[in-house]
Amino acid sequence: MDKKPESKIKLTDVVLVTGKRGTGKTYFVKWYTINNLLGKTKVFVYDPLYQYGNLGKVVNNLKDVSDGDLRDFKKAIVYQPLDEMDTEENFDIVAKYCHERGHMVFVGEEINEYMTPYKITPHFRALVRRGRNYGIGLLTVSHRPAYLSLNFLNMIDHWFIFQQDLDRDLDRLVEYLRRANPDITADFIANMPDRHFIHFWRDRETGKAHAVPSKPVPAIKNMGTRPELQGWQW
Repeated sequence: MDKKPESKIKLTDVVLVTGKRGTGKTYFVKWYTINNLLGKTKVFVYDPLYQYGNLGKVVNNLKDVSDGDLRDFKKAIVYQPLDEMDTEENFDIVAKYCHERGHMVFVGEEINEYMTPYKITPHFRALVRRGRNYGIGLLTVSHRPAYLSLNFLNMIDHWFIFQQDLDRDLDRLVEYLRRANPDITADFIANMPDRHFIHFWRDRETGKAHAVPSKPVPAIKNMGTRPELQGWQW
């Protein structure tokens, strides 16, 4: 009997969640953060859309983060940049802050706003390339995969793909998925129901890529606290 491919996510993995707006990306990231990260490691959220405030302490300035906040694994630090501070440069300053402290999961929303297909900010690039050496994992979110750095896409360990409907995004997804699962086509991705997704990952031992359509996540309960939920067996 063939061995089932291992798809478990490690705290230091690079994880990407993509999909068009309103299909369940943020819901999934909140669910995953509550169920699999809080209580196990420090979670630092870069939250330009102000959607994660109920996961922990909200700050607009890195100076407001205390040593006690960094030691509290039960609550996330949620950095919500003021409009004038929501820039590529500031995003990279926050990435540098997390890199220097280590041992956390950096959750980044709307990362397509801070890179191009051919450019990635230096400190965020360092997190992607060497973060695991410092105990850092990444859980990143974007609604436009076609505009993400190609180097970044080649470094991800897990990719959760929700519905997309723009041709450039579909072309990019099919480019990565066709060798992992030829049955997943652009039409399949464009017609997935909300909150359904494809889980794409690479086996580090064999180098083989896998892509598996998956059911929606369970309902979130007790949002903003540490609920007693059972983890999924990926």
